[in-house]
Amino acid sequence: MNVSGFKSVHVRVGDFSRENPNTREIAAVPILHEAFHINRGKSYDIAVLKLSEPVDKKLAIPLCRKKLIRDRLATCGMGTTDCEVVKLPSVLQEIMLQEVSEEQCRLSGFYPALQICTVTSQRVGGTCPGDSGGSVYSLSGTVFKGPKCIYGIISQSEKNGGSASLHTRVNYFLE
Repeated sequence: MNVSGFKSVHVRVGDFSRENPNTREIAAVPILHEAFHINRGKSYDIAVLKLSEPVDKKLAIPLCRKKLIRDRLATCGMGTTDCEVVKLPSVLQEIMLQEVSEEQCRLSGFYPALQICTVTSQRVGGTCPGDSGGSVYSLSGTVFKGPKCIYGIISQSEKNGGSASLHTRVNYFLE
């Protein structure tokens, strides 16, 4: 299903900074999951982006094909860092996440087979408005070695950038 209502969608490729001249934006067409509009707590909040031009495969991160257990998770984004004033960071922001139990996620009204519930134990922040559509990834070793695979897609967060957030589980849609 193609998305209607969007004037344009672009993907930023190449760097972690808005100011880097090597960063470029590529036009993309979103293709939504067929059940995207079913009202089930954003459980089908997933789309594929068809890029208007090729991207170097070295810039791509593979999708996690299986459910991860006790893996170190992180996410990054350029969403607002101040909810009172719309203030966007100039550099990609990263935060470590911890997956909560499936039972706790289910008790919160979500669907653990389709969704990942996370919290952060860091003093400040979590995912923020504007981060939606970004990736939740498994880390191999340290943050500096980079992501191992994409585990989820940021779906929603607390309005004030609080510690809890909800993500679409990508491996469910790979089967």
